[in-house]
Amino acid sequence: DQYSFPSGHTLHAVGFTTVAAAHFPALTGALAVLTVLIACSRVVLGLHYPTDVAMGAAMGYAIARGVLEVPAAY
Repeated sequence: DQYSFPSGHTLHAVGFTTVAAAHFPALTGALAVLTVLIACSRVVLGLHYPTDVAMGAAMGYAIARGVLEVPAAY
C-alpha cells in the first residue's frame, strides 16, 4: 500500500507547535494555522487518510506534552 500510518508531517507539526507555544505564547495563533494547513494538505493531496492525520496529531501532541514534563537540566 502506498499510504502510511500515521502522518509524520502532521506529527511533527503538532509536536513543534505544542512545544513552541509553551515557550513562546505569542506564536500560538500563527503556528496553529500552519499546523492545520499541513494536516489538511496531507488529506487533500491524497497522501493520507483522515485517520492517519488524526493519529499523527494525537501522537505529536502526546510526545510533546511528555517532553514538556521533563524537568530542564539547566
